Amino acid sequence: MAKLLLVRIVRNTIPGQPRMKYPDIYDAEEVERHRLGPIVYDGGLARGEDEEWALLCVRDELADKYVKADPRNFRVLSEEEAEEWLANNPQLQQQPSETVSDPNRLLAIMAKRMAGLPLSDEDKRALDPDDPTPGIRRVPKKLHELFPVLKRRG
Repeated sequence: MAKLLLVRIVRNTIPGQPRMKYPDIYDAEEVERHRLGPIVYDGGLARGEDEEWALLCVRDELADKYVKADPRNFRVLSEEEAEEWLANNPQLQQQPSETVSDPNRLLAIMAKRMAGLPLSDEDKRALDPDDPTPGIRRVPKKLHELFPVLKRRG
């Protein structure tokens, strides 16, 4: 199944190294193979803090392995805890509620409107942030929007 995993990332003070230092056991390729959605960061390092946390939805075996090996830097959250973490996540909450996923399509729609031409059904769908047609997209901020796999488990 799937678990919600919180990962602690610290500021790397070694010159010439990436600014984010993940726990030693963290394997980016392994996480990529096992994750079931995006990685959501809280932006602590960007705000000048010495650490930040990231929320991932991963397969049970990976979450269990990481928490067992390094409980200081990994923690499994319940869905309720994850919802609260997301609601209090300054980086996520500062994002706009909608974003442009296809700027070229929107430019073409604007050109049509300026020329007085009618919009096609596809153009209209591109302007609907809840439609999957590329154009304007709603930015997911809720747990089940970010990790739809959690909705499907019974």
